[in-house]
Amino acid sequence: LLKSEIPLPTNEEQSEKRREAYAQEVDIITAHIQRLKDEEQTEEIITEIEELKAERYAKVVEIKERFPYFYL
Repeated sequence: LLKSEIPLPTNEEQSEKRREAYAQEVDIITAHIQRLKDEEQTEEIITEIEELKAERYAKVVEIKERFPYFYL
């Protein structure tokens, strides 16, 4: 079996894998951000929220790269 003979995953399969990854990896970060928003908004909390937002964005990009859609 050659690598070229292995079928690409369907976009539906990739979408499901992305959904699972978002739930396991991104939603945790989002929940942490939401909890911090309930705290008094000190400079430290605001900075932590901004860092978590950047981390969340990077995680979304990484998931999209890990599970790309294929347009044939």
